[in-house]
Amino acid sequence: YEWRFGYDAKRVKGLVDFQLYTDDLAAQTGSLPPLSKLFFSKPKIWWKLMFSSFTMHQYRFQGPYANPAVAEKVYEKVPVGDFLECSITAAFLVTSKVLSLIGFQEFTPNFGELRTGSH
Repeated sequence: YEWRFGYDAKRVKGLVDFQLYTDDLAAQTGSLPPLSKLFFSKPKIWWKLMFSSFTMHQYRFQGPYANPAVAEKVYEKVPVGDFLECSITAAFLVTSKVLSLIGFQEFTPNFGELRTGSH
């Protein structure tokens, strides 16, 4: 995780990026949140999932022990960050995706994919 934590990765050997770790576990169990589906079917829930605090409820939308109704209730109540800050983040995500689609592979968002090799 040196690419993620920089100097601290050399100093503290047990550092773990909790979100990448939980996303990896969710990918193995089929519990990753269905972001594309939520974007089109429940855009308000999608917005809150993307721009509110990170919680484990996002892994309740699908997969084993899924309970989408409970997850939706939680995200209906969760506050979202500042609109301008969220909009800037969304613009960067969309821009990087568009750039990667037109051939600029270095802009491909990793969306939680673990990097391999030395960085």
